[in-house]
Amino acid sequence: MSELRVVAVAIRKPDGTIVSLPPPARHHHLIRVIYAEIEKTVDHDNYPQGFLLSDGTFATRKRALAVATAANQLIRRGLGCDDEMLFSENVW
Repeated sequence: MSELRVVAVAIRKPDGTIVSLPPPARHHHLIRVIYAEIEKTVDHDNYPQGFLLSDGTFATRKRALAVATAANQLIRRGLGCDDEMLFSENVW
């Protein structure tokens, strides 16, 4: 079995649909896509930001940090953010 990895930025819509973009996309790129093509307003509480994992599932920023750490994917830490969440800048 292959190791679980973070593979893309993702946002989960209120209906459960996961929208993602591959690296090197950042969450703000995805927000622009959702705003322009899917929704006119992006309510961050109803559209949680996270990551798509290699098994096709959505992971919150917190879970994605654990996955990326275990898979040795982190290229940098910190970035002025707390160390409890993963940001795309941490992995690509």
